[in-house]
Amino acid sequence: MATTVIPITDNHMHVDPRGRGLLAVKYIQNAGGTHIIFIPKSTWAIGVTVSNPGDYIAVFDETVELARRINEIGVGAYLVPGVYPAEISKLTEYMELDRAVELVKSGLELATRSVKKGTAVGIKTGRQNLGTTIVFSKLCYIMQKNRWEGR
Repeated sequence: MATTVIPITDNHMHVDPRGRGLLAVKYIQNAGGTHIIFIPKSTWAIGVTVSNPGDYIAVFDETVELARRINEIGVGAYLVPGVYPAEISKLTEYMELDRAVELVKSGLELATRSVKKGTAVGIKTGRQNLGTTIVFSKLCYIMQKNRWEGR
């Protein structure tokens, strides 16, 4: 009789190469974990100050590379890139809200490229325990609605 292997996952994990890096993943692996839902760090956590849409590329590129390295050590990394939910709050510290919203929209559009390339399983839209998530979720909804309506 064949044994069914049940994946054991961490459903929201950041991996920071400036911190524990892959050691954090190995800790999960040694505890029996087989997969992670891998979420990028915030722009400011990796030293990126966003002033144009292309600034998000550094975050997504780092995340895709880390996912590749995680998979190499034998843990399945389900990559879910996106713009960190508190990004709007951070951006409005040094720009107007309208500009911040446009940058976040652009960042989410860039995140979809990983999904289209097959290096990610979806995009992250936020966590419900953050106040900024309401605005962020509405923004994602509007973007999706515009796509459905061909705008």
